Amino acid sequence: MQTARDQRFASDQERTSMKYTFCLIFICSFLTISVFAQTKDIDKMSEDEIYALSSNREAIEKLSNADAIRLQTRLVDLAKKAEQTFKDGRELYNKGDYNTALTKFNYAVKFGSDKDEPRYFAFLAFTDLRLGKPADAAAAVSVARQMEIANDEDTVFVYLAQCRVDAAEKKYSDAIAACSVANISAGTLDTVTKTTVLNDRAAVYEASGDHAKAIADYSRVIDLRPSARSYYDRAAIYYVTKDYARTVADLDESIKLAPNASSSYIVRGISYLLLHDYDKAFADGSKAIKLKPTDWRGFYIRARSYEERGKNELAIADWQKVLSLDPQNESAKAALKKLNAASTDEAKKDETKKLLAGIIGKDQTLTAETFKGLKTATDPSATSPRYKDANEAFETGRTLAAKQDIDGALAAFEAALAMDPKLSGAANNIGAMYVKKNALEKALHAYLVALSIDPSFTMAQENLDAISLRIRDARRNATVSLSKQGLTDYYRARVSFYRRQITSGNDAVSAEIHRRSSRLDCSVLQRAYQNQYNFNSLLRDLKSDLDRGELTFSPAEASDIPAATSSNWKAATARFDAMHRYGCIVRAFDSMDY
Repeated sequence: MQTARDQRFASDQERTSMKYTFCLIFICSFLTISVFAQTKDIDKMSEDEIYALSSNREAIEKLSNADAIRLQTRLVDLAKKAEQTFKDGRELYNKGDYNTALTKFNYAVKFGSDKDEPRYFAFLAFTDLRLGKPADAAAAVSVARQMEIANDEDTVFVYLAQCRVDAAEKKYSDAIAACSVANISAGTLDTVTKTTVLNDRAAVYEASGDHAKAIADYSRVIDLRPSARSYYDRAAIYYVTKDYARTVADLDESIKLAPNASSSYIVRGISYLLLHDYDKAFADGSKAIKLKPTDWRGFYIRARSYEERGKNELAIADWQKVLSLDPQNESAKAALKKLNAASTDEAKKDETKKLLAGIIGKDQTLTAETFKGLKTATDPSATSPRYKDANEAFETGRTLAAKQDIDGALAAFEAALAMDPKLSGAANNIGAMYVKKNALEKALHAYLVALSIDPSFTMAQENLDAISLRIRDARRNATVSLSKQGLTDYYRARVSFYRRQITSGNDAVSAEIHRRSSRLDCSVLQRAYQNQYNFNSLLRDLKSDLDRGELTFSPAEASDIPAATSSNWKAATARFDAMHRYGCIVRAFDSMDY
């Protein structure tokens, strides 16, 4: 009957096949042991010969007393050497030299004493897992579990190995149970062993999605033996659970203990982005780049912080660096597409701003008046003690909106904007909530606020265009009544829309004329002319409502409207003449389509 000792691994090749067999040894033993005993001095036998002799009971019984004593002495020496080899293997394992460590552990398994074997097999399993051999690791643990485990230390190692094997196979319940057994035995051992077991169990809890228990174990690790890694591990859980303030707090501690760990700056930098603290995000991104310039995530953080602060040229440079390091990065591709379009369109934006300034006042485009009607940071009633920061209020609003709690979501988004007046997303979502309540005027105003915070906010611009079009139709059907401020906001939105349409139409016409084709697409010129015609009609109605006192423009602002109307009329006439010059027929269209 084979013992656990007889089942030990003989070589790495045999271990890979997971067949613990020593048939060759036994065959050779029966043929040669008696010869060894009679013709060869035990003291001169090789280690393999001593092992073969010790494994053959029949041969041992034929030894003289003197040879039996010499054999026992050789076995004790081998066990001592195996123990030292095992210690050497652990040092190599801790240094990350797993292949050499594996050789050492195999030696210890083969020549070590029975009482030490569970520990040796456990470390074989640890090493196999590191080398990506989970099946070998499972086999090693299986052998160890069949042996007699005599002390707490070996219990910890064997069950910790079982925990890791189960975790590798995603058997999380079994892994947690094994780690818990190891944790009980670790209670009598040193702090390093205790924290190792707790770390493993925390990692399994994390993988299984039980974040609360993972945090509890990581917290216990920090209490026992605080380290940069332990703070980082707990921060990672806080980050997954969107508790960004605690994430930052733990990473602060981790960085104090390991100031050159780039990953800590990266996670903290991303957390600062989510907390809308772009200056601190920029600092962490820059530090991460300095520490590890080949990691694209540092450039990602810095690009986002540049972009959020309106430094588009610098953002473009960093986004390009992200792509050079990670060519498939979709975030970088999307950001560059948006920023390059914005850069190319800068002249168009300037023209739009000038026109708006001419209509609603010099240097007053969408400023203080735009915020009127929305809660601001100076309104004490806007700040709710339920939220620790704007980010929490914003996320609460999103959750409530998903549950169709429109009033609750609206209050949360208003609180978020009150706590962070630069949070354009909150203003945009306030508009969305008002749309659901069919409060079109308030929705319009909220979208204007979002764009006054971030003029490049594409979603807010699309929402503004959609709501202004909806108000236009409602006004024609006499189903909406706007206040003076609401009507003024409506004209602001429509003026902005047509200036963008006209600029886009002019570019399309220019491209059509210069494409050197024998046939000109007159529909391009037709659309451009129609936009200018409709814009002129809008300006005419704007002046009419202003003359009746229906708008809130100041006299100084109103004085620019006739000039803007005249300028646009001349541009529309020039476009009309150009169509005839190029042989295009001007087709009829609805003059009220503005």
